[in-house]
Amino acid sequence: MNQLPPSTDEQMMPYIKQTKRSGTVRAIFIIAVAAIIIACTVLILQHTDFGKNIISSLFGAGKTPVETKDATPTQPKPQKSIYDFDYSLLPAGEHGIVPADLSALNAERLFDNPQNKELTDDIAALTKLTDGKVRVLIVNTHPYEAYTDEVKTSYGDDFSVVGGDNTVKELGRKLALALIDRGIGAEYLDTEITSGAGSYAKAKEKISEKLLSEPDILYIFDIHRAVLSDSAENLLRPVTEKDGKLYAQMNFVVGGGNENYIEEVKAVNTLTKQISENFPSLLMPAEISPSKLNQDVPQTVFTVEIGSCGNTYGEAQNTAEYLAEAFGNVVKSES
Repeated sequence: MNQLPPSTDEQMMPYIKQTKRSGTVRAIFIIAVAAIIIACTVLILQHTDFGKNIISSLFGAGKTPVETKDATPTQPKPQKSIYDFDYSLLPAGEHGIVPADLSALNAERLFDNPQNKELTDDIAALTKLTDGKVRVLIVNTHPYEAYTDEVKTSYGDDFSVVGGDNTVKELGRKLALALIDRGIGAEYLDTEITSGAGSYAKAKEKISEKLLSEPDILYIFDIHRAVLSDSAENLLRPVTEKDGKLYAQMNFVVGGGNENYIEEVKAVNTLTKQISENFPSLLMPAEISPSKLNQDVPQTVFTVEIGSCGNTYGEAQNTAEYLAEAFGNVVKSES
């Protein structure tokens, strides 16, 4: 039922007319607002990638072109090599400590043999260790030889390569412990040598005394570290990587001055084969020295150079532990 008052009263006309006019204006107002909202919405959509995609999907591709960004994939930055070195950053008056791959694999030779001594590819059948007796003696003919405590890229007049806490003496102790951890009886012998003068004679005297009290010893490791440099007096830091760890590259030294040096070559070949099969970049070429190196005793003597004075002690320790593992794999009884 219509609830409006009767239209016969002239006084009511303005009310009726006003009512009719208000409805029309309201409708126009609503339409105008809606149009403004739609226009604003379209404007916003036209200026955003998300909106352009919506318009394109609703009204057909081509009505509102959608700008596309360059689809060229971003090239990954090349991974930094452990051998990268920027000579331009060297401080004035200093020389570099340059990381280098001096491995036998990279050099494509197993031996440095300047005197052209006769060599062999034969390996030695190293005696298996079947009990917990002390069978391995660790010594340092030059116990004062030192490593750096952290990675260094340069050195000056104040750079020391001897003494301190990061010496081969500490490394020899670590090697003994690493062998013991693998069930191999080992002992460290402090040679108490403080200089290079007569060092091998002094070391041999200490070794001979020890062998009298420890007749079960079969193997001796004499641990050294080298000093390696290039023609520009930059020190070389022979280093390699395995499973995210850095290792000082190492090499064996054979005393070519001994009559039985060829037996030492065979023993070195045995450990070289073991290490090369699992970690070929660890080994630098073995060196044939004109000296005896105290390898003229009845026991098998492994003279080992682990890294250079440019290597960190941590890198050298990683190598010593790997050497202990490789040696254990060769001589540890499986029973």
